[in-house]
Amino acid sequence: MFAATLIGRRYILHQEIGRGAMGVVYRATDRLSGQIVALKQVTTTYTRDPYATQVDEGAGTAGADFRLALAQEFQMLSSLRHPNIISVLDYGFDALRQPYFTMDYLENARKFLEAAQNQPLPRQIDLLEQMLQAIAYLHRRGILHRDLKPANVLVKDGLLKVLDFGLAIAKEHTQDAPVAGTLLYLAPESLQGAPPSPSADLYAVGMMAYELLAGAHPFAHNDVHAMIQDILQAEPDVEALDTLAEVQEFIARLIAKTPHLRYQSAAEALAALRHITLDGRSTQTIESAAIRESFLQAAQFIGRAAERDTLGSALSAMTLGQGSAWLVGGESGVGKSRLLDELRTLGLVKGAFVLRGENVSGGGRPYEMWRDVLRRLCLQTDLLAGEAAVLRELVPDIAHLIERDVPDAPELEPHAAQQRLLNVIGSVFRHQAYPLLLILEDLQWAGGESLDVLRLLVNVPDLPLMIVASYRDDESPDLPAQLAGMRPLKLERLTADEIIALSESMLGEAGRRERVVRFLERETEGNVFFMVEVVRVLAEEAGNMDAVGLKSLPPTVFAGGIQRVVRRRLDRVPQAAMPLLEAAAVAGRELDLPLLRALPDGGETALDLEKWLVTCAESALLAVQHERWSFAHDKLREGLLADMPPQRKRALHRQIAQAIEQVYAGDTTQAALLAYHWAAVGEARKIALYAALAGAQSMRIGAGAPAKAFFEQALAAFSALPDTAEHRRQLIEITLNLSRLGLYFASSDFPNVLARALALAEEQGDEDLLARLYGAAGTFYYTRGQIGQGLRYFNLCIPLAEKRGIEKLLVMPYNNVGRAVMVSGDLPKAEAMLARGIQLAEKFNDLELLSGSLAWYAYTQSLQGRRAEAMPHVERAITLSQQLKDRAHEATALLVQGTIDYHCGRPEAALPFIEAARAAAEAINSEIQLVNILGTLGCVQLLLRDISAAAHHLDEALALAQKWNAAIGLPDFIVRRAEIDLLQDQPEQARARAQQALALCESTRQTGIRLLVLRVLGKIYAAQPQPDVATASALIEQSIALAAAGHVQVFMAISRLDLARIYAAHGRGDEARALLALAVPLFEQVDMPYYLAQARETLAGL
Repeated sequence: MFAATLIGRRYILHQEIGRGAMGVVYRATDRLSGQIVALKQVTTTYTRDPYATQVDEGAGTAGADFRLALAQEFQMLSSLRHPNIISVLDYGFDALRQPYFTMDYLENARKFLEAAQNQPLPRQIDLLEQMLQAIAYLHRRGILHRDLKPANVLVKDGLLKVLDFGLAIAKEHTQDAPVAGTLLYLAPESLQGAPPSPSADLYAVGMMAYELLAGAHPFAHNDVHAMIQDILQAEPDVEALDTLAEVQEFIARLIAKTPHLRYQSAAEALAALRHITLDGRSTQTIESAAIRESFLQAAQFIGRAAERDTLGSALSAMTLGQGSAWLVGGESGVGKSRLLDELRTLGLVKGAFVLRGENVSGGGRPYEMWRDVLRRLCLQTDLLAGEAAVLRELVPDIAHLIERDVPDAPELEPHAAQQRLLNVIGSVFRHQAYPLLLILEDLQWAGGESLDVLRLLVNVPDLPLMIVASYRDDESPDLPAQLAGMRPLKLERLTADEIIALSESMLGEAGRRERVVRFLERETEGNVFFMVEVVRVLAEEAGNMDAVGLKSLPPTVFAGGIQRVVRRRLDRVPQAAMPLLEAAAVAGRELDLPLLRALPDGGETALDLEKWLVTCAESALLAVQHERWSFAHDKLREGLLADMPPQRKRALHRQIAQAIEQVYAGDTTQAALLAYHWAAVGEARKIALYAALAGAQSMRIGAGAPAKAFFEQALAAFSALPDTAEHRRQLIEITLNLSRLGLYFASSDFPNVLARALALAEEQGDEDLLARLYGAAGTFYYTRGQIGQGLRYFNLCIPLAEKRGIEKLLVMPYNNVGRAVMVSGDLPKAEAMLARGIQLAEKFNDLELLSGSLAWYAYTQSLQGRRAEAMPHVERAITLSQQLKDRAHEATALLVQGTIDYHCGRPEAALPFIEAARAAAEAINSEIQLVNILGTLGCVQLLLRDISAAAHHLDEALALAQKWNAAIGLPDFIVRRAEIDLLQDQPEQARARAQQALALCESTRQTGIRLLVLRVLGKIYAAQPQPDVATASALIEQSIALAAAGHVQVFMAISRLDLARIYAAHGRGDEARALLALAVPLFEQVDMPYYLAQARETLAGL
């Protein structure tokens, strides 16, 4: 009945495998990983174990208390890491908000008594020792189990695991704790109301040991009252046990009625057990590396009180709907990951949906840190078909996760593709039903495209989302400036008091020895990673952790630096394990187990992979983190790589690349990783293949910077290959792709790359390729502001594409030629070209291009004096972009609407459209669009005579234009800034700046802007201290002539008005009236109130 039950949209429940007073445990499948886990869930009904001793609770409160107990159990277990304690994985809530958590599933595990009975005595003692190791660790951590019994101790393949911490309690909370536990294993003093104690846990271990050797419990009765009397008064006959006298004595001390007669600690009990002699040999063992690691790596979380309080408060606020974003900085090893682990646990138990993403230092794919995050969200979200299609590039198995077919997303230009992806990611986050805690690690390795997503989420208003990201501040000190919306939180090294506390947590009483503390302060200066390493070395030399400091300490541990520490760790790894460990280091921090299995086995030194994992884990080099095997710390992997000879490293890169090709044959998502590994090998053919593929993938998801880097890597590789027809074709294809990135990610060398590709295509006589290259070259030069070059290539492309019947290839040229002709000042021709482009965009359903072209089509009509005819087209452009959720095209359409109003003398109407365009562009951090938006905003404010704001925004636009090498429309902003210079009594600077604008118009063939610049330059000459009316009128006459030639009726009318005002000021009334007679009818026809008012004022003064 449970096969179809889905919990948290992630876990498929199967059969029940265990049940207790407050919860039930199921075998379950994790849909995200495919692994089998054990899932513990609170039962909705309260069932009483007749042998459980717990406080009676009312039916109304039991459920709430059980939910709290489950949360506390998970929180406690998540802080523990010991080979003999069960590991927890995840925590969440089902559809009824009932909590659950998952843990490792121990397949074919047996309860303690079943596993230990009929085993040889050495084996039984070994299992008891494992149990005591777990108890000693718990007690060192200040935790009392309180419910130790055979059912809560499982054994699988000889490894014992303690589980069910539902009644566990911290020592500091024992004073008022109620009696709790299972009667058969409850210590006498506990029954009499004494607070829980370590001694009571040891009593339970003793009762299990007695039951094991006797074959039955000494107090087993059907009569509970009689059982209680026996527990309080009867002495089990340990001498009747068929075992050694030493074992009898050991058990007798554990189950003594009086606590002070028992062993006083689990460590003392362990020492006694290890001294028992079997077959003439002591059972004493050396402290295992795995046990030692449990004390080192999962020591109590020390310090960071201020940081924990800050993040804890922010987490509480987030669960109430108030989001925040935090940037946690600190050096490597200072404890960032441990802080985030603690925060994750706290977030889970507070009911947040926790997501985690990581970056990698080499071979990472675009959006690397978002891939696991989005994969998890796909399970959690009811995705629309279009959203799923967009996410498929980042979540290749999305169809399996959402259990339906997912089509390819329509191909877009890179910037539009990125905008589409950002829109979908934003939508997915906005539609989550519960508060979200997003943890991101190692931002120093994040790509720019990943940071764009982060900036988007940081700026989403009213989202119950808390983002906490970590980074190495010594490697990326400028990251806070790049992420200005995030609050910085600096992690310093531990203080002297915190060093003492951590030392004691790892070493027990030995950690408080003065010589140990002084040594740690001197050697580590409070770096947590260094502290763990130093304590490990001291424990190894002392033989066990309790003995640290009893003998003299070495003068230093870090002589030779961290490399020496890493080398020391590696020296303790069996030689047979090293080849695979080195390969794993080259492959990456996280281990890809199928990949490692496929690597060459190394002949006689080959190891079984599972045994190798255990070996490396016992040496503290590998660990399971976030449900995956990985290097225990970045420094260990980095140390391995730094110590590796270059020849060995290249050989391993080759082996790994070949293994990826074998294991993931046909999986194109591995292209970026393969390009990385083959680049390290230096094999040009493979680099060219995979870098080109990775570039194409990156471009499809709008990751422009990585796409450019991959394509350039591929081009360099092709240059090293033989000059074949196929290689030429591939080189041309890469050039075509690079041209599509030209506006945002062009390199200074691209014109040479383009020229080479054109020469190759012309040499081959391939007209289809030539047409595509001409179109690509036209787009590249047009978007870079080189209008003449752009038009030249578009004019070569159009007839060739028409001849070859490649209509689809004409979509971009017609639309871009139309815009280029518009900028060059020939509006009727521009309108015709844009009309053809719109027709083609409609035909091929290129809605993004259609939106932009409709807006500019409206602009050409409005400047020709047909504003009313233009408005429906720009309104459709705005609506279309909003339906597409395309903020980039929305910003363009809104800007065009505002620009039309601005040019038509309607500045108050223009402002809201321009501000809306600004918001859309800022939402996607599109600085290239902000050039024109801020510039136009400044122009509008100049009309409104808000001179200070106008200067500010024009200066911002000019600075961004310089940053992005933007030229289109720029001369208008320069000359408007010159007008402000004039208003601020700086006539010389005004004239110089206007001359600069004119020169830029001429060099970029922006004739449509040139006529504006000429008009303003004429006004400047007329306003000089010694007015030069002749030059002014000549310049404005040129502007009128250019406007007439291009049928730019609106600008022609404004130029006539400005010239009329100059004539009126210098006593040439008749000429002024004649000009105004031509201008006023257009002002009235188009409804241009600002200019109409100026015209009437001028006429009134004549």
